[in-house]
Amino acid sequence: MSGSPFITSEVYDLDVGISTIDDLIEAYSRIGGFQGRYIAEAVDVLLNMYKDPDTTVFLSFTANLVSTGLRGLIAKFIERGFADVVITTAGTWTTT
Repeated sequence: MSGSPFITSEVYDLDVGISTIDDLIEAYSRIGGFQGRYIAEAVDVLLNMYKDPDTTVFLSFTANLVSTGLRGLIAKFIERGFADVVITTAGTWTTT
């Protein structure tokens, strides 16, 4: 450890031998970057939400996510019932 007040635990390198999503999320929980740790924490929150049948899942996003290529992923997420409520901006609405 460097003695820095900002580094409070050991920082690990990401292992190149990761072969599953579960391994990747576990590795993210141990690496030093903030985003990796937040992804691992978000996975824990999502898993806990989906275990509780009384949870209402809100999905909120802005139109720019749709226009940057995530439309198909968001659509599948909704089609498969991973969100109960969708909140978005009017720029997202399209008709096909």
